[in-house]
Amino acid sequence: EENRQSIEEHMLEVHKELALYEATLSKQPWLVGSSVSAADLVIFPFFMSVMRAATRPAAETLKLGMLPLDKTYPELAAWVTRVARPARDLVGPTSASRSVDFAVVRS
Repeated sequence: EENRQSIEEHMLEVHKELALYEATLSKQPWLVGSSVSAADLVIFPFFMSVMRAATRPAAETLKLGMLPLDKTYPELAAWVTRVARPARDLVGPTSASRSVDFAVVRS
Protein backbone atom coordinates (compact mmCIF):
# COMPACT_ATOMS: atom_id res chain seq x y z
CA GLU A 1 0.00 0.00 0.00
CA GLU A 2 2.91 2.36 0.78
CA ASN A 3 4.45 1.68 -2.64
CA ARG A 4 1.11 2.28 -4.31
CA GLN A 5 0.76 5.69 -2.67
CA SER A 6 4.33 6.61 -3.53
CA ILE A 7 3.85 5.65 -7.19
CA GLU A 8 0.62 7.62 -7.47
CA GLU A 9 2.24 10.66 -5.83
CA HIS A 10 5.21 10.50 -8.20
CA MET A 11 2.84 10.32 -11.14
CA LEU A 12 2.02 13.97 -10.46
CA GLU A 13 5.60 14.81 -11.42
CA VAL A 14 5.40 12.55 -14.47
CA HIS A 15 2.22 14.33 -15.59
CA LYS A 16 3.91 17.73 -15.22
CA GLU A 17 6.67 16.59 -17.57
CA LEU A 18 4.21 15.02 -20.01
CA ALA A 19 2.18 18.24 -20.02
CA LEU A 20 5.33 20.16 -21.03
CA TYR A 21 5.96 17.74 -23.89
CA GLU A 22 2.30 17.95 -24.91
CA ALA A 23 2.44 21.76 -24.98
CA THR A 24 5.65 21.75 -27.03
CA LEU A 25 4.29 19.19 -29.49
CA SER A 26 1.09 21.19 -29.94
CA LYS A 27 3.23 23.91 -31.54
CA GLN A 28 5.76 21.85 -33.49
CA PRO A 29 6.09 18.25 -34.69
CA TRP A 30 9.28 17.44 -32.77
CA LEU A 31 10.59 18.24 -29.31
CA VAL A 32 13.15 20.70 -30.67
CA GLY A 33 11.90 22.36 -33.84
CA SER A 34 10.59 21.20 -37.16
CA SER A 35 12.71 18.10 -37.65
CA VAL A 36 13.71 15.08 -35.63
CA SER A 37 16.63 15.69 -33.27
CA ALA A 38 18.69 13.92 -30.64
CA ALA A 39 16.16 15.09 -28.07
CA ASP A 40 13.43 12.99 -29.70
CA LEU A 41 15.67 9.96 -30.00
CA VAL A 42 16.85 10.20 -26.39
CA ILE A 43 13.45 10.84 -24.79
CA PHE A 44 11.61 8.19 -26.83
CA PRO A 45 13.01 5.03 -25.14
CA PHE A 46 12.51 6.47 -21.66
CA PHE A 47 8.95 7.42 -22.52
CA MET A 48 8.25 3.98 -23.95
CA SER A 49 9.58 2.40 -20.73
CA VAL A 50 7.04 4.42 -18.75
CA MET A 51 4.29 3.39 -21.16
CA ARG A 52 5.25 -0.29 -20.91
CA ALA A 53 5.18 -0.07 -17.12
CA ALA A 54 1.76 1.61 -17.24
CA THR A 55 0.32 -1.30 -19.24
CA ARG A 56 1.63 -4.09 -16.99
CA PRO A 57 -0.99 -6.10 -15.10
CA ALA A 58 0.50 -4.90 -11.79
CA ALA A 59 -0.30 -1.31 -12.82
CA GLU A 60 -3.97 -1.97 -13.61
CA THR A 61 -5.15 -0.99 -10.13
CA LEU A 62 -2.98 2.12 -9.91
CA LYS A 63 -4.39 5.52 -10.73
CA LEU A 64 -1.79 6.52 -13.28
CA GLY A 65 -4.02 8.65 -15.49
CA MET A 66 -1.99 8.08 -18.65
CA LEU A 67 -4.06 5.72 -20.73
CA PRO A 68 -5.38 5.80 -23.32
CA LEU A 69 -2.51 8.02 -24.41
CA ASP A 70 -4.31 9.34 -27.50
CA LYS A 71 -7.05 10.72 -25.25
CA THR A 72 -4.85 11.93 -22.38
CA TYR A 73 -1.95 13.34 -24.41
CA PRO A 74 -2.94 13.33 -28.11
CA GLU A 75 0.08 15.31 -29.33
CA LEU A 76 2.44 13.00 -27.47
CA ALA A 77 0.66 9.98 -28.97
CA ALA A 78 1.14 11.42 -32.46
CA TRP A 79 4.81 12.09 -31.68
CA VAL A 80 5.27 8.45 -30.60
CA THR A 81 3.93 7.37 -33.98
CA ARG A 82 6.35 9.70 -35.78
CA VAL A 83 9.40 8.64 -33.77
CA ALA A 84 8.56 4.95 -34.06
CA ARG A 85 8.93 5.07 -37.84
CA PRO A 86 12.07 3.50 -39.26
CA ALA A 87 15.09 5.79 -39.07
CA ARG A 88 15.38 5.98 -42.84
CA ASP A 89 11.93 7.59 -42.95
CA LEU A 90 12.96 10.14 -40.33
CA VAL A 91 16.18 11.36 -41.91
CA GLY A 92 15.54 10.67 -45.59
CA PRO A 93 18.18 9.79 -48.18
CA THR A 94 21.76 10.58 -47.24
CA SER A 95 25.15 10.16 -48.80
CA ALA A 96 25.55 7.09 -46.59
CA SER A 97 22.78 5.38 -48.54
CA ARG A 98 24.99 5.23 -51.65
CA SER A 99 26.66 1.91 -52.27
CA VAL A 100 30.17 1.52 -50.97
CA ASP A 101 32.87 -0.51 -52.66
CA PHE A 102 34.21 -2.39 -49.64
CA ALA A 103 37.14 -3.73 -51.64
CA VAL A 104 38.48 -0.17 -51.72
CA VAL A 105 38.12 0.41 -47.97
CA ARG A 106 39.74 -2.88 -46.88
CA SER A 107 43.39 -2.65 -45.94
